Amino acid sequence: RAEHAATLEPHARFEAIQIALQARDAAIWGWPAWPEDLRDPQSHAVQAWVQEHADEVAYRLWLQWIAHEQLAQACTMARKLMPIGLYCDLAVGAADGGTDTWVGQTLHARGMNVGAPPDPLSTQGQDWGLPPVNPIALAAAQYLPFRHMLAAVMAPAGALRMDHVMALMRLFWTSPDGGTYVNYPLQPLLAVVAIESHRHRCMVIGEDLGNVAPAMREAMAERALLSYRPLIFERLEGGAFRPPAQWQSTALAVVSTHDLPTLAGFWSASDVAVQESLGWLNGDAHVRALLARAQDRTQLLAALHAEGLLPEGVTVDAQTAPDMTPALAAAVHRYLARTPCMLVAVQLEDLLGQREQPNVPGTTDDIHPNWRRRMGCTLEQLATGPFFTAIA
Repeated sequence: RAEHAATLEPHARFEAIQIALQARDAAIWGWPAWPEDLRDPQSHAVQAWVQEHADEVAYRLWLQWIAHEQLAQACTMARKLMPIGLYCDLAVGAADGGTDTWVGQTLHARGMNVGAPPDPLSTQGQDWGLPPVNPIALAAAQYLPFRHMLAAVMAPAGALRMDHVMALMRLFWTSPDGGTYVNYPLQPLLAVVAIESHRHRCMVIGEDLGNVAPAMREAMAERALLSYRPLIFERLEGGAFRPPAQWQSTALAVVSTHDLPTLAGFWSASDVAVQESLGWLNGDAHVRALLARAQDRTQLLAALHAEGLLPEGVTVDAQTAPDMTPALAAAVHRYLARTPCMLVAVQLEDLLGQREQPNVPGTTDDIHPNWRRRMGCTLEQLATGPFFTAIA
């Protein structure tokens, strides 16, 4: 408690206040909906509330300690059994109604959200509902909030994936009236990443998908940040899949990501069906998407054939593989294993052969059940499943 007081105490206070207020009124979604005198974490009203509810605050501190101990145990076990240990993730921002924005109100540009302009992945554009950090305020704070955040998330990690690594260089700020790119101080932020990575012996993977400036990839190479390379996007001119020998070595190779279709979903075009159901693909656009996916299947089979990886009974004719099977899934992952990439990762959904992707970019919970799907089996059953057995 004494060691982490600067960040731990405000979080415990926030949780205690939020839970108490929301118990009385379910519409209180975060601190912007609190009574005005509680919105300033330094106010006399907050200090008085904390004194009056000291037990509730202490309970929240205790929960954080328990979580810290459990994470430390998981870290120790992972490092004993795996060379890298835990592979952790850093989100691109914090919730508007959470602790970070309550404590750092001058650090965040509230009223704006982080997002992305329209692109092939999300033709409607994206609004992630997260207030961006003000780069001027961050520089004025000597980048300490960024450094402290990295230190906290790297401490238990052997590898860290930075979501939307372009945020180190620029972010798309959006509002109901439109959006624009805002530049960030790339070199100072990368220097902080490098320092904390060295201090914690934590390798860093930058999620560099979508609209990524060439200067960003050059900077990543200079600082030895690994790129993120999904098979779905690794294509040559004309659409053929890039042969394994031609992949970038300083990268993490994956079949897909949580924002893209799973391997089985890609094969069955279930993501195209989702986009059609949401009204994003209609008429000719829907037909073109289905035809393009049929070509994708043929090209993937051709890539596997060129490497001698096609399962028995499967040819370059996609009609010989109407469904994604464990044997075909294993062949795709062997294809990744032949690349010179420093790391290869397997997605849990692919170890289960699931079609549904965890997240559909550009949607919210009222439109699509993001991050809420149960896995198709228990943890104990996972290692005996046909896809897990074949891929492992």
